[in-house]
Amino acid sequence: MHRKLVTAIKRARNIALLPFAAIDRD
Repeated sequence: MHRKLVTAIKRARNIALLPFAAIDRD
């Protein structure tokens, strides 16, 4: 359960950072 929680947090962080990464790359 803990691992699943960590994975969900990492996934949410990646999704949250995706737009910023795209803007930075442009």
